[in-house]
Amino acid sequence: MKKPIKISSLLWTIFMSICVISLMSSCAMPVNTNYESARSLKKNQLEAAASYTAYGNLGEPAQNNMGVRVGYGITDKFDVKITYENATTVNSGSDFIEQYKMNYVSVSPKWTFIKNVLALKIPVNMYSMKYQDGDQESLFNISPTLLATWPVSQQFEVGMSVTYQSGVPGYQSIFSTGIGMGISKNLDRWAIRPEIGYSVDLEYSDHKYVNFGIGFTYNFDLNK
Repeated sequence: MKKPIKISSLLWTIFMSICVISLMSSCAMPVNTNYESARSLKKNQLEAAASYTAYGNLGEPAQNNMGVRVGYGITDKFDVKITYENATTVNSGSDFIEQYKMNYVSVSPKWTFIKNVLALKIPVNMYSMKYQDGDQESLFNISPTLLATWPVSQQFEVGMSVTYQSGVPGYQSIFSTGIGMGISKNLDRWAIRPEIGYSVDLEYSDHKYVNFGIGFTYNFDLNK
């Protein structure tokens, strides 16, 4: 008798296969990561998070992002998170990739409509760019994001995100999607969150990129 295939093992295999294919097929790379699910912070719960993300354009490594985040639960269905990321280009020798450094700050309110399953967040973002030739620019934009999650168990969840944003340097209107997982012994406390994403400029279809990264989140209860 054949042993049943665990859902988590099957999803992990599919997830890693997509990562490899995306990195083979694949301006500044707009941030397209969440490292969270539709699961909301509880009231008076504090979240601390850290992440690393690699971005690729036209099959080449292009940008590395290091990020930190703090979040606070206003109610059991509404929280606010502040993210900071520092991004640098990967010096691959390609003339296609302009060298730059980027600081990214985001304030993101999130509403959960269906507990642990469906949420909407509307991040307000600031991009601060410094290019190799000395030019600098800063801008603000918003990136509405819908988060849908399949809570398999209290130890494992898988989710998808859909994002729209505009006004990022070198891009017009960007459509992004992502797939992520939460892996833990208790997802209400902490989680390891691998994630992949794909983005395309709706005005210029040659502006497209993939991202792959991993995050770690830990929640503190301030009520105690």
